[in-house]
Amino acid sequence: MASQIVLAVLSCTGIAALALLALRIHRWIHEPSAIQTGRDQSDASLALSDPDGPHAAVLDALQELGFELLGARWQRSPFTSIKSREVVLVHPEHACFAGVGSFELEPGFYLLSTFEDGAAVRTSNSAATRGGPTPGPTIRGHVSGGTPAEVLAVHQLRVDRLAAEERQLSRELDFEGRVAACATWNEGLASTEMGRTEARLALLLCLVSIAALGLMMLTPVTTG
Repeated sequence: MASQIVLAVLSCTGIAALALLALRIHRWIHEPSAIQTGRDQSDASLALSDPDGPHAAVLDALQELGFELLGARWQRSPFTSIKSREVVLVHPEHACFAGVGSFELEPGFYLLSTFEDGAAVRTSNSAATRGGPTPGPTIRGHVSGGTPAEVLAVHQLRVDRLAAEERQLSRELDFEGRVAACATWNEGLASTEMGRTEARLALLLCLVSIAALGLMMLTPVTTG
């Protein structure tokens, strides 16, 4: 009886993994901007800007550089109900957004600039983001452990490189502009990487379930 229950659970897990894989691939192909985002006014978002919190020093340093607070933003992938949150800032002169939060459980920040033709530049102070080469004209990079001033300097060099190709920076610098910047980024690199990660996870679950199911079917059942 116990073996039958385990077999049923493994079968359901394998089917669910296959369904998740199929749905992820479908959305990856047909809806690259499926990542959801919006303004966050929850208690959890308010805690991000706590003057005694882990992000206080970074927020102060960014504001000293001319960044202005826009509020907090939540983001959610198509397959989970878990929201990631960050404090959003903008630099009017550089037409650059900043995101401050915890990424892979570590406090950090990044800068994001987008162009009207869909190009984008994202520079963080963490090397946590992995993946293959960035498809042009998107530029992704990091200054591991860099201060806001150091990251901004590197970020601006990359922005200038694309601007020299007669691209126009997006100048919608309110919160709606940040949401639009998210869509621009997701249409390019981020959604593709997310799709690959979730598809690989689903495929792994599927293979593990099939292997376990096959092993159970090959194992003789002894009766007392």
